[in-house]
Amino acid sequence: MKFAVSLTMERFSPDVPMATVKNNLLTLARMADEGGFEMLWTAEHHTLECTISPNPFQTLVWLAQHTQNIRLGTSTLVAPYWNPIRLAGESALC
Repeated sequence: MKFAVSLTMERFSPDVPMATVKNNLLTLARMADEGGFEMLWTAEHHTLECTISPNPFQTLVWLAQHTQNIRLGTSTLVAPYWNPIRLAGESALC
């Protein structure tokens, strides 16, 4: 059986430092990687206080530096915020 997980940087209170939010995401990603999950997805979200995900490609590159086996991908991209050529290029690179 294969398992996947969708993760974003979540902060439910402005009192939580962004360093803590970032470390929580990394901890969950490493747990999924070490636990045998096949895939980790992350999304792009704007204007949501509880989900900080402005650019999933940057998040995936960062997570790739800290994981070994799990495959990484985007679950949501907000196309109106992207130039079509740039989105195609960024998607092809990852």
